[in-house]
Amino acid sequence: MKEIFTAVLSMSLSGALLALLIIGARAIIGRRPGPFLPVLYALLMLRLMLPFSVPSPLSAMNLLPVPPVNTPTATVQTVGPPSEPPSPVAPVPDTDAADTVAFTGKPDIMTPPAENTGAAPAPVAAAMEPLEIAAVVWLAGAALAAAVLIAGNVRFLRLLKRRQAYDAPSFMALLDECKALLGLRRKLPAIQAQGVSAAAVYGVIRPRLLISPESFTPLSPAQQRHVLLHELSHIRRGDTAVCFLAAVLSVLHWFNPLVWLAFALMRRDIEVLCDDSVIKALGEHERPGYAATLLALAAPPQSPRMVTALFISHRCVKQRILAAARRKKASVLYSAAALLLTVLIAVTGCTAAMADTAKTVNPPNPASATPVVTPEATSPESDETETPRLIAAASYGIPEDVMQSDAVIANIDKAIALINGRKLSRDESFSLMNALGSLTADQGWQIAPSPGWLYLTDEQSAAQDDTSDKRTAQTGGGVEMLAAALHSAASIAGMDVRLIEGGKVLSAGDLMITNTLDGDFYLGVSRTDNMIAVSLSVTGQVAPAHSLALSPGQTAVLITAFTLDIRQHADTARVANIKKAAESLDGVTLEPGGQLSLNEVLGPRTTAEGWKKAPGIIEGTYVSFAGAGLDMVATALYNAALRAGLTIVESKPHTIPADYVDGGLDVTISSSGPDLKISNPHDAEVKFSVSYSNNQLMASVWGPQLPYTLDFHSESVNMTAEPETIYHYNATTTPDGEPIAPGDSVIYVSPRAGQTFRVYKTTKDLSGAVLKTELFSEVTYAAIPGHAYVNEPDPSESN
Repeated sequence: MKEIFTAVLSMSLSGALLALLIIGARAIIGRRPGPFLPVLYALLMLRLMLPFSVPSPLSAMNLLPVPPVNTPTATVQTVGPPSEPPSPVAPVPDTDAADTVAFTGKPDIMTPPAENTGAAPAPVAAAMEPLEIAAVVWLAGAALAAAVLIAGNVRFLRLLKRRQAYDAPSFMALLDECKALLGLRRKLPAIQAQGVSAAAVYGVIRPRLLISPESFTPLSPAQQRHVLLHELSHIRRGDTAVCFLAAVLSVLHWFNPLVWLAFALMRRDIEVLCDDSVIKALGEHERPGYAATLLALAAPPQSPRMVTALFISHRCVKQRILAAARRKKASVLYSAAALLLTVLIAVTGCTAAMADTAKTVNPPNPASATPVVTPEATSPESDETETPRLIAAASYGIPEDVMQSDAVIANIDKAIALINGRKLSRDESFSLMNALGSLTADQGWQIAPSPGWLYLTDEQSAAQDDTSDKRTAQTGGGVEMLAAALHSAASIAGMDVRLIEGGKVLSAGDLMITNTLDGDFYLGVSRTDNMIAVSLSVTGQVAPAHSLALSPGQTAVLITAFTLDIRQHADTARVANIKKAAESLDGVTLEPGGQLSLNEVLGPRTTAEGWKKAPGIIEGTYVSFAGAGLDMVATALYNAALRAGLTIVESKPHTIPADYVDGGLDVTISSSGPDLKISNPHDAEVKFSVSYSNNQLMASVWGPQLPYTLDFHSESVNMTAEPETIYHYNATTTPDGEPIAPGDSVIYVSPRAGQTFRVYKTTKDLSGAVLKTELFSEVTYAAIPGHAYVNEPDPSESN
């Protein structure tokens, strides 16, 4: 809730500034608003709704010395070393199980603390932060304002349901005449209402006319025409929807008086604009008569309060009468000046302040914290002139659905810019949250979908509730995926990795890394489309912290580690198949020139062999078969092999692009069909490792130290039209046996357009400099028609 309130506070602050600019502009152009004030009010509503905005050096927000709204205090309390320091990382035994622990990135790498001889201090309850208290107050106020608004409208709506239609023949003829005059063709019901003005409009989707016979009938025909034209103008302009949205935003920003003032002025200006619409429809000669009508309606019954209906306004009647009687057509010069003022306010009031990199690159540590040790000089053991040598690497694939959010990508790229190139000397600590600074909107971070956690072991995952895996919108969403890749690489390198508050980097947690090894390490972080790559390089003759003994005299270091987030497909059966495949593939070794066949390693996929049945895709159709989900294992291994410089002898992409990896970088396998075959072109043995933990599927390749790194990404270059859906009638079940009730239909396969991707291969040196980028492959996915199964006769056969 604190993150949501922070976003609302940021939107309200920028909205208040824009409201001030609008009030100033209204004083200048308010008497002749034309189309300019409605544009400004629309921009104000957007600013109060959207949690992000485009930074601009012209933004008026640059003039405000706004402090960070949400400065984490957990960092001050927890980034320091614990009361007992962790034990050094234990050497990795030469077994498959130990290899798995070395690269899965599990956080439990610390030995239990020594027994405490003193009495344990009593836990101290953490007091609520001021921002948390403010968030609770805001939520309570918004709930109260919403309850008042809803109660008023419900009470008013119940009164209307008791009323009868107002359909006198003379009135209906006048209504049709007024509708024709304004060009309205929709059907508009008129309802009798008491205790309101002569006429009013209520309703957002289907607005209705409210007529008070007591005050409407005594009016002259000309005055009745004026009243109806005014209310119909509201309907034609969509004013009821605008006022409803303004009421909702007033509830959301109930604590901001400038928002209430701006929307109150907006309702007055809406009335003035409707007056203009009536006079324009009737002609200039009707100005005096319309002004007289406003005067006649100056003192009707009091309108209901806290109701989103539009009544004849009795406020500022004098100004409206004078405007109706005296308004003149705006000159070209006046219109040009009003347009220029509107554009100026839009640019200065609707954009965000530019991020101050001096404040975010290296935020100062709080005075009370003593966590991060920064060396004054370069470690004497390291050689600054020597080319860094890769010692650990990890990749993280951003899920396809998350890739659709521009805010996620912006947050990830901002985080990468802040930590890429960092150096960790001996015994130096690195705090991710200190490096990123305050994850607040005023620091340039955007609200984006995120689960909020790093990633957990299977034991920790089992202890979580069912909602811990759901993505919610949080400021800074996306940085947890960067943290996951960083966690994996640092764990593989053998550094001391600690998860503060479970590693929930978006919820008062942190990722702490301490270089307990000899040598200076350099952190390389990059993103290529949906892939986050983290590498740790070292200078000097430092032995790798984790290595695998292969044949006598040969030692393998980690070449690459590739991670897939498969939460969208992690049902029980698929996960069981993935874990079974991981056990079979983990530790498989290839000699120089040797070849791996996934089908040979995994064997026949039958239930008798222990494989579970789950829905999968075969030739574009969903069917249930044993071993479903192994395509994700093949895809992870395929991408790891590519980045390790291995040769792909045989592979086949899916019939449709997978949603967990870039298009063109997915592969499919089956017992009797496509296979993934990989050969080893290196002069030394390589070893594969595959593991699964809490929706994270990791494939690693260990082997000789390579003098380069490889990365792959794809771009969509063509898309065909989406084919039609084929309907299968008289179907009682779907192809996988799901029953279909009589008269129902099931869309079994959604139609998919054909698409072509080009995959590019990028070679970098160990410092991260790009050596070359070249076209690696081009993959085309054919268009697939949709399939719907209907449990009813074919209508074409009955004709």
